[in-house]
Amino acid sequence: MNTICLDAGHGYRVFGAAPSGARGNGLVEDDVVFGVVDGAAAGLTNRICHILRGHKKTVVMTRDKTWISIQKRCQVALAAKADVMVSVHCNAATNAAAKGYEIYVVRNDMRSKALALKVMESIHTAVGDRISCRGIKWDDQSQHSTLGVLRGTYRVMPAMLIEAGFL
Repeated sequence: MNTICLDAGHGYRVFGAAPSGARGNGLVEDDVVFGVVDGAAAGLTNRICHILRGHKKTVVMTRDKTWISIQKRCQVALAAKADVMVSVHCNAATNAAAKGYEIYVVRNDMRSKALALKVMESIHTAVGDRISCRGIKWDDQSQHSTLGVLRGTYRVMPAMLIEAGFL
């Protein structure tokens, strides 16, 4: 696996307009996930793309700070002939006790599920029990019923959507 397509979920639809995605505790999902995935604008080097590049992986980003359609995100991954698609998001909940991360894959896509298990193991190795794991879930269990960024890529490459925690 040498080429990884990273998708910072959601995005600002129009410059200066409100972003799509979750909000909570003064945080906006787009800002958080873009920082987690890239972080270059803030000079951060411990973000996903930098870590992967440090391991000699080719990283393709689906977008910059602007919003692009789900179809375009899938097209970016497919055109890059990526080996895997990873879309990063944040959860929000009315229950303040909600915590942890979870990974979504398309129902019965065992190739993506196997990779998601490896990602969970890596996260656990890195952070131990400081961040609770809510497990791997099928995308049709999400509040959106199915996740287009997964459905548009999983037949060609393993694809997962990581809800990296609750805002």
